[in-house]
Amino acid sequence: MAEWDSAALERLEHVTGTPEVTDLLAVVRQQVGYVWRANLQRQEPAALGDTSQTLGWLSAVNIAQLLARRFPQRAQLEEEDRPGITAGLVGGALAIRTGNVITRLRKAPGTSLNPDLTALTWEESTGIGRHRAADANSRAYRPTHSDQDERLIPLEDGLWSLNDPDGLRNLMLVWAGDPETGLTAGWVGFPSAGAPSWFAVQSVWRDEPTQSGGVPVIPNRPTPVDDSFADRAAPTPVLRPRPRPGHEQRP
Repeated sequence: MAEWDSAALERLEHVTGTPEVTDLLAVVRQQVGYVWRANLQRQEPAALGDTSQTLGWLSAVNIAQLLARRFPQRAQLEEEDRPGITAGLVGGALAIRTGNVITRLRKAPGTSLNPDLTALTWEESTGIGRHRAADANSRAYRPTHSDQDERLIPLEDGLWSLNDPDGLRNLMLVWAGDPETGLTAGWVGFPSAGAPSWFAVQSVWRDEPTQSGGVPVIPNRPTPVDDSFADRAAPTPVLRPRPRPGHEQRP
């Protein structure tokens, strides 16, 4: 037996090897690293009560907003005729389409760069978009046989087996960040509504410490951000002489 379904893993390797998805994963890695380390610098645990939970939540929101700006906007996820990478915030959650594949993001709980991915679940309470992605995968790929550990084959009433893993079109990218070192890591896979909660997962990146033992606190900003107050040009004051009494300008 294997940890992942071998047919699903082959499909995953094919999808992540396509140029568009490869480019997307590279952009996500860059954005995650920049946001995570930038937010580490502006944490105020003592003064403002910041915690690892607020750090993770803020970073996830920042990453979603910046990635949504990075790519052309998509009004409906069902549109498949637009080339390249498109993105949209569906119900406040980021969804990125590359061809017929949709990628969503999730922050791994905790602060470890070695999270237990098999412990993640996709109930509606954790995000309706994630739940729908896992459900869509489980309805599109229902193999008669699987070599995956603990994969249950019995189907619900009214469903029939589907052995073609090409029906798997919903990716979940899970990322993690270490608040001590600023290092990040990421994995991508096909979530499943059944047990276990993944058909297949593979590692995308894992930061390694530099020779000095860490990473640059803030690397070069990966995407232009034009609404930062600190980056705005200072306004030029307009000076006018104050009129003297009895010498007001007439229209």
